[in-house]
Amino acid sequence: MEPRVVKVEPMRMVGVVLKTSMEEVAQNNPIPTLWSQIFTDGRRDILNKLKGNNRAEYGVCIVHDDDSMEYVIAVELEKFRFAPKDFYKCEIPGGEYLAVETTTTTLGEAWMKITKWLDENGYEIAHGTSFEYYDQRMNEEEMKFDIYAPIVKA
Repeated sequence: MEPRVVKVEPMRMVGVVLKTSMEEVAQNNPIPTLWSQIFTDGRRDILNKLKGNNRAEYGVCIVHDDDSMEYVIAVELEKFRFAPKDFYKCEIPGGEYLAVETTTTTLGEAWMKITKWLDENGYEIAHGTSFEYYDQRMNEEEMKFDIYAPIVKA
């Protein structure tokens, strides 16, 4: 699917955080290990209860100016007061995002599409919070999901 510009409202997220760096992700990506851990240690069950009827999960990537980052496996909550104390809380800023559908095997290609689209259309990344949106398509054979990158006119 081709990139599309979408308006995203601010969202409150709660989940399990991995504190890392862009360099570590590029060299020895620890994110898949975090996903494996939450499936076996009970935290995924807690997230499933928190999300209730909302079946979406998120992979929130918050990159800071010093190249450090947090990756949060999260669900959206209306109010943080419903979050377990030991779970990480963050907000996804509202605004324009470039959305691209991808799969677990084409993730790198999706980011190349985003970069190409930004260059060709006079946009740049707006801030350091992007996210992955996982819904029922992840249960299909192709395991599809969307990447959302925040954008602003250059």
